[in-house]
Amino acid sequence: MEKRYVAAFTITFILLTIGFLTYLILLNILNTDDSENGTAAFRIKNNDNVIHTITVKLLDSANVSKFNQKYDLAPGENIWPTPVELKKATYTYEVTLDGNITKRQITGEYPEDLSLEFLFIDINGYPEEALELSMTIA
Repeated sequence: MEKRYVAAFTITFILLTIGFLTYLILLNILNTDDSENGTAAFRIKNNDNVIHTITVKLLDSANVSKFNQKYDLAPGENIWPTPVELKKATYTYEVTLDGNITKRQITGEYPEDLSLEFLFIDINGYPEEALELSMTIA
């Protein structure tokens, strides 16, 4: 009779353990997208011979600002800002030069690659292309 109780207890314990481990694995799989973070990064370079003001915004898919920073750059100056930590998703950079030229660039089009993408923002001395954005993938 005791052997039956021990066997029943052992089987119940094993089934509960398997169920609990399955629950933990599924919980981890289902929450992976919500908890994963990425990093958006960019570099600004003033190739012109005058001081410029540039505003960099990062907007999510609902057009809500997740980052908004203004920089004043002297001629020849480079700024390598601290990377912006974000949930892995698609964002749009909105870059404005001297309050009158605005360009947009999508980043994280494939959210799993967000941390591999890097935006180069160049201020040029020629008016036909005063603000230039280019994206690279590391």
